[in-house]
Amino acid sequence: EAAGCARGDAHAWPLSPEGGGAGVPETALEMDTEQPIRVFITGVNLRMKDDDFRDFLLNRLGAALGEAFEIELVRDAETKASRGRAYLTLPGRAALEAALKL
Repeated sequence: EAAGCARGDAHAWPLSPEGGGAGVPETALEMDTEQPIRVFITGVNLRMKDDDFRDFLLNRLGAALGEAFEIELVRDAETKASRGRAYLTLPGRAALEAALKL
């Protein structure tokens, strides 16, 4: 895979207006179209840097992601080493559906 990304899993749930998870819906299709969606991604290469992961996602999902998305690699609090997981925040259900079709 490009940039050393391993194929992992992803799970999505809507964000509440306060920024926290609003609970897990039964399916992604039950999510509000306009509400931001946070996707949990596993299997990220442990040597992946934030900018490299952003570039990888833009190259693979570019048009589906659009301009409004955020990436957060999960790191160990003490060592700052990657934990092989990331959060991707998308602007809404349409962006999620477009990304899943690729």
